[in-house]
Amino acid sequence: MTKTIKVIGIADCYGIESYLPYEESKKNAWLFTIRARANRHRHAVAYLALVKEKTDQTIGSAIRQGNYAKALRILKELAIEISLMPGTGVKKSWNLIPDPTLDPYKD
Repeated sequence: MTKTIKVIGIADCYGIESYLPYEESKKNAWLFTIRARANRHRHAVAYLALVKEKTDQTIGSAIRQGNYAKALRILKELAIEISLMPGTGVKKSWNLIPDPTLDPYKD
Protein backbone atom coordinates (compact mmCIF):
# COMPACT_ATOMS: atom_id res chain seq x y z
CA MET A 1 0.00 0.00 0.00
CA THR A 2 1.27 3.45 -0.91
CA LYS A 3 1.80 5.79 2.02
CA THR A 4 0.11 9.19 1.79
CA ILE A 5 1.15 12.44 3.45
CA LYS A 6 -0.96 15.49 4.22
CA VAL A 7 0.93 18.73 3.56
CA ILE A 8 0.14 22.40 4.08
CA GLY A 9 1.68 25.49 2.61
CA ILE A 10 1.50 28.56 0.44
CA ALA A 11 1.94 28.86 -3.31
CA ASP A 12 2.22 32.05 -5.31
CA CYS A 13 3.22 33.35 -8.71
CA TYR A 14 6.76 32.02 -8.16
CA GLY A 15 5.68 28.51 -7.17
CA ILE A 16 5.67 26.82 -3.79
CA GLU A 17 6.57 29.30 -1.07
CA SER A 18 6.12 26.87 1.81
CA TYR A 19 5.50 23.14 2.02
CA LEU A 20 5.29 21.38 5.39
CA PRO A 21 3.83 18.22 6.88
CA TYR A 22 0.35 19.05 8.15
CA GLU A 23 0.74 17.05 11.37
CA GLU A 24 3.67 19.26 12.42
CA SER A 25 1.89 22.49 11.41
CA LYS A 26 -1.80 21.96 12.15
CA LYS A 27 -1.77 24.06 15.35
CA ASN A 28 -0.65 27.05 13.27
CA ALA A 29 -2.58 26.25 10.08
CA TRP A 30 -4.52 29.52 10.35
CA LEU A 31 -1.24 31.43 9.89
CA PHE A 32 -0.86 30.09 6.37
CA THR A 33 -4.13 31.74 5.36
CA ILE A 34 -3.15 35.03 6.98
CA ARG A 35 0.25 35.02 5.25
CA ALA A 36 -1.33 34.16 1.91
CA ARG A 37 -3.94 36.91 2.24
CA ALA A 38 -1.17 39.42 3.02
CA ASN A 39 0.44 38.48 -0.30
CA ARG A 40 -2.57 38.20 -2.59
CA HIS A 41 -0.90 40.74 -4.92
CA ARG A 42 1.36 37.80 -5.88
CA HIS A 43 -1.69 35.51 -6.15
CA ALA A 44 -0.66 33.72 -2.95
CA VAL A 45 -2.92 30.84 -1.93
CA ALA A 46 -2.80 28.64 1.16
CA TYR A 47 -3.38 24.98 0.38
CA LEU A 48 -3.83 21.65 2.12
CA ALA A 49 -2.98 18.62 0.01
CA LEU A 50 -2.79 14.87 0.21
CA VAL A 51 0.13 13.40 -1.73
CA LYS A 52 1.78 10.04 -2.17
CA GLU A 53 5.11 9.57 -0.44
CA LYS A 54 6.94 9.45 -3.78
CA THR A 55 5.28 12.72 -4.88
CA ASP A 56 6.28 14.30 -1.56
CA GLN A 57 9.89 13.29 -2.17
CA THR A 58 9.82 14.65 -5.73
CA ILE A 59 8.36 17.98 -4.59
CA GLY A 60 10.90 18.19 -1.76
CA SER A 61 13.72 17.59 -4.23
CA ALA A 62 12.49 20.38 -6.53
CA ILE A 63 12.24 22.75 -3.55
CA ARG A 64 15.77 21.91 -2.36
CA GLN A 65 17.02 22.67 -5.87
CA GLY A 66 15.27 26.06 -5.74
CA ASN A 67 12.83 25.13 -8.49
CA TYR A 68 9.67 26.33 -6.75
CA ALA A 69 7.63 26.62 -9.95
CA LYS A 70 8.38 23.00 -10.85
CA ALA A 71 7.45 21.93 -7.32
CA LEU A 72 4.07 23.63 -7.66
CA ARG A 73 3.41 22.09 -11.07
CA ILE A 74 4.17 18.64 -9.62
CA LEU A 75 1.85 19.27 -6.65
CA LYS A 76 -0.97 20.42 -8.91
CA GLU A 77 -0.54 17.48 -11.28
CA LEU A 78 0.05 14.62 -8.84
CA ALA A 79 -1.76 15.48 -5.60
CA ILE A 80 -4.51 13.07 -4.68
CA GLU A 81 -6.54 15.92 -3.21
CA ILE A 82 -6.06 19.68 -2.81
CA SER A 83 -8.10 22.09 -0.69
CA LEU A 84 -7.63 25.84 -1.05
CA MET A 85 -8.18 28.63 1.46
CA PRO A 86 -11.55 30.35 1.23
CA GLY A 87 -11.79 33.70 -0.46
CA THR A 88 -12.67 35.60 -3.60
CA GLY A 89 -10.44 34.87 -6.57
CA VAL A 90 -8.47 32.11 -4.86
CA LYS A 91 -9.39 29.40 -7.37
CA LYS A 92 -8.63 31.75 -10.27
CA SER A 93 -5.22 32.55 -8.76
CA TRP A 94 -4.54 28.84 -8.24
CA ASN A 95 -5.22 28.23 -11.92
CA LEU A 96 -2.89 31.07 -12.98
CA ILE A 97 0.15 30.18 -10.87
CA PRO A 98 3.06 29.61 -11.25
CA ASP A 99 3.68 32.64 -13.45
CA PRO A 100 6.29 35.18 -12.25
CA THR A 101 4.92 37.82 -14.64
CA LEU A 102 1.92 38.11 -12.28
CA ASP A 103 4.05 39.82 -9.63
CA PRO A 104 3.02 43.50 -9.89
CA TYR A 105 6.31 44.64 -8.32
CA LYS A 106 8.66 42.70 -10.58
CA ASP A 107 10.60 44.87 -13.00
